[in-house]
Amino acid sequence: MSTKNNNNNTGGLPKFRIKRVNNNEDNNTLQKFYKKNKSSAVVGLPKFKISKDFERSTKKLDLAPQSEAEFLVNLLEAPQPETLITKLLPYQKQGLGWMLSNEHPKEPTIDEEVQFWIQKEDQSKKTRYYNTIARFATIARPNLNRGGILADDMGLGKTIQMIALIASKPAINLDSTYSKTTLIVTPLSVLA
Repeated sequence: MSTKNNNNNTGGLPKFRIKRVNNNEDNNTLQKFYKKNKSSAVVGLPKFKISKDFERSTKKLDLAPQSEAEFLVNLLEAPQPETLITKLLPYQKQGLGWMLSNEHPKEPTIDEEVQFWIQKEDQSKKTRYYNTIARFATIARPNLNRGGILADDMGLGKTIQMIALIASKPAINLDSTYSKTTLIVTPLSVLA
């Protein structure tokens, strides 16, 4: 990743160029990339030692990332929340499904990578979690991040998707002493 200062319509913010590194490439790929971009702001990850058997078995997996188009086509639609009168469009239901899945990420499995983690068994049949980016293994279950950023273009219904997310979760413990309200933070121009 490197930065270039470009003041055209960005308010002086740096532009980032990202290079994806394939796990099948040799170990010096990142070092070569860093040397080539000496003046760039590049962040590196430490190299960890892992067993060769574990590394070889992981390379057999198909960890090739989907293209953005394939990812979007394969997103599942969430059901329309019953309490929401406005009908969501199919892409809004997909966005709702994505937000719901990010609120409660599932644990990585042997077949499926989740947040760059995949589950493997070592030679002693112990479960290990392998990080496909930093390339290290651990016995401890990884702490998965929750949430995300909904950054659709203007006019595609981010607000209705957020309302649908709130409406899709039934209120818990209605007899509690807490207020049964939801705070929505919005610019004043939206209210006018």
